[in-house]
Amino acid sequence: MAFRFPSELTELIYEQVLQLVPSRLRLKFKNQGLSKMQSLSFFAPGLLELSEAFTSERSARRLNYLQKPPFRSAYLLYFLPINYAKAFYVLEKIPPIFWKQDHYRFLDLGAGPATASLAFLAKLAKENPKASVEIDLVDYNKGILEDGEALVKKYAEALALKGKISIKTFQQDLYAFKSREAYDLVFFHHVLNESRVRNSFELYESLRVFCQGLLKASGLLMIIEPALHRPTRNLMLLRDLWIKETAFKVLAPCLHQEACPMLEAHPRDWCHFYVDWEAPAFIKDLSVLIKRDNRRLKLAYLLLSQDPSYLPKVLPQDFLVVSNPIHQGRERQSLVCGFKGFYRLNALEGLSLPHLKRGDLIRLNLKRPLSKTFVKKARLSFKKGDKLEFLKGSS
Repeated sequence: MAFRFPSELTELIYEQVLQLVPSRLRLKFKNQGLSKMQSLSFFAPGLLELSEAFTSERSARRLNYLQKPPFRSAYLLYFLPINYAKAFYVLEKIPPIFWKQDHYRFLDLGAGPATASLAFLAKLAKENPKASVEIDLVDYNKGILEDGEALVKKYAEALALKGKISIKTFQQDLYAFKSREAYDLVFFHHVLNESRVRNSFELYESLRVFCQGLLKASGLLMIIEPALHRPTRNLMLLRDLWIKETAFKVLAPCLHQEACPMLEAHPRDWCHFYVDWEAPAFIKDLSVLIKRDNRRLKLAYLLLSQDPSYLPKVLPQDFLVVSNPIHQGRERQSLVCGFKGFYRLNALEGLSLPHLKRGDLIRLNLKRPLSKTFVKKARLSFKKGDKLEFLKGSS
């Protein structure tokens, strides 16, 4: 089922955006609402410049865009809903047992307008509305932190969360942040793509040192990066270093703890996924204005923990689809990765594969055994008598 952005949050965002609009236009835009292209066109120039920066392999934040109200308002209106959908997608991968606590400490690094915190509150309202939460937002931009703090307070009220919600903001460089108390969930948002450090081992070492003491023994580390080639390959390398050098295990998206086989398979490959969502009308209108296609949202992510009880139960015949359908003549193939390795899945004997989407979790019940060792790259043929079962869709 496609993700639907919450209407109550749309209203809160627009209220916040109107505070950044020139006073001469504020009442007019308020009366028009988000349904009028005339008011939306005001945000298009700033949004286009932001979009070009965010979809290239460089940091928009380092260019200090978000200090300026036109860019800040455009970010709130367009990128907040998009990044909220991505954050909620990853939060849905967290094991159910995590949501049974009475109290949470959540650290939102590179918080921007608290996008991940807003998604966390929505997930909490769904799973455990009586829990209390401490949220710490860290970003170097004062204005966008103020937006985030205001939105978190209003959204918590709109969600009717019964537990106490407290929030603190920290305007500083992310790596300078320190806390005396550990967190249940630490979230990094586009921190790697915006880091000045480009060497993957140096990035890993910086994050390893930084995270020491920040996470509880049962805590989770959640990283979301743009689905661009270089930052995603860096994330894949970081994943390998993390599970090799530390006690961390990958909870998602990976089904195994071996070195990433896609890294070796081909230098052009990068492991990313799509979020199917029902974009709000104003996002569709803004996308038309800036000529961007956001019908499906792309992201790369990792969910990590040192707590082995969080590891999903995976069978040898379980695989994650990690490509779009690959068409070879009339044949449709897919790349799949699982407990037993990385394969190009195809069908033989006149059969055809069902339409597999990137992110689908499938079980292949084959009439012959898979390799006893982890296979880095091979063909896997689907034959008569074999069965393919969908365990979970990509959304």
